Amino acid sequence: MGLATYMIGRISTAIVVMLVATFICSIAFNALMEINVTQRIHMTVEEELQKALGGGGLQGLLNFIQFHLKEIKQYKIKVNVFNETYMCSVLFSNKTLLNNLKEKGVDIEGVAKDCIEKYVIEREKRRWGLDKPYIYRVFLYTYKTLTFNLGTPFGTYKQYGEYEDTFSLLINAMSRSIMLFTVAYAINMLIALYLGLYMAKGAGGKLDRTVSVIGMTAHSFPLYWVGLIMIFIFSAKLNLFPSRAWESPPPQIASNTFSLISWWAYHLALPILTIVLIAIGPNAYVVRNMVLNVMQEDFVMVARAKGLSEKRILYKHVLRAASPPIVTSVLLGLVNTFFGAIISERVFQWPGMGMLYWLAINSGDIPVLMGLNFMFIILFITIKILLDIIYCILDPRIRTERSR
Repeated sequence: MGLATYMIGRISTAIVVMLVATFICSIAFNALMEINVTQRIHMTVEEELQKALGGGGLQGLLNFIQFHLKEIKQYKIKVNVFNETYMCSVLFSNKTLLNNLKEKGVDIEGVAKDCIEKYVIEREKRRWGLDKPYIYRVFLYTYKTLTFNLGTPFGTYKQYGEYEDTFSLLINAMSRSIMLFTVAYAINMLIALYLGLYMAKGAGGKLDRTVSVIGMTAHSFPLYWVGLIMIFIFSAKLNLFPSRAWESPPPQIASNTFSLISWWAYHLALPILTIVLIAIGPNAYVVRNMVLNVMQEDFVMVARAKGLSEKRILYKHVLRAASPPIVTSVLLGLVNTFFGAIISERVFQWPGMGMLYWLAINSGDIPVLMGLNFMFIILFITIKILLDIIYCILDPRIRTERSR
């Protein structure tokens, strides 16, 4: 029961963190949305006025008002004329009143523009929900986010294929980031774990010094810069790989699973190779240090005194003791791979989460930005819960302490 209570407590804490983080994001993005939508409303007002004036000057304005008269009445749009307030729906449906004001020297065209402007502003505010109190919008947006109902994106993202709403767009983008960055990360960590173990076993040796120097040197170069060099050498000069990672496969390839896998393996080989070359050295060095710290513990000396082989000590005792921090590092790094990399995706022309984030920032697409942050919150909290479960499996001390 102790362990079960511990896990329930951790899950409850994670849920609270998710709710609070989503609420804070909703506060920030609602403020940004209000600024963004206000700018959009002003643009819409100008467009509607230009469209109405293009229909014949004053007559075009009057036709616009007559066409939208029902909504103008519903929204109770008012206008001031000579310090008197008139309902636009009444003013422009009463020809006698309109003629009397015209005889008094009232600029009817200016009044019509004023009515149209106020109507369009009110209509757009209701469309975007700005007619509701701010705190109400924050809670509503939090609820919509938690229920995966952010509606459709503001912008269009043709490079991501077909999508119905914001979250289906995010799933499309994340699946592509997983194809590239998560696969590269998995390959990188498998090699890094193997190298790190043997670097720690022969600390100070040739393998340790060589991998450390090469790894630190490679990691000092930006990924996007190395990517450009790799494209120049292997694509432009040697013509071994395509310069664009993303290209839609032809129908005959898309219909065959094996051909489709081969197609993507060929197109992703260069970016995956670049990512692995950059990250493998530092990751191996991190694993090496974690394992090296454990190898200096007393239980390792006892195991050697018992006559156990170095291989058995390394894999059964040292790796088991070093596994919690290694697993933490691996899983937290795994979360980042789901969200791609902005600059690197643009270099390799791969439309994943990073490029989507960049496009959404440029266009002020609040639903997409909110969805991206919410997806990160969910994945981060999921990984934290998964780490708690793995720790209970890997470290008997946690089970023992929580069971008391």
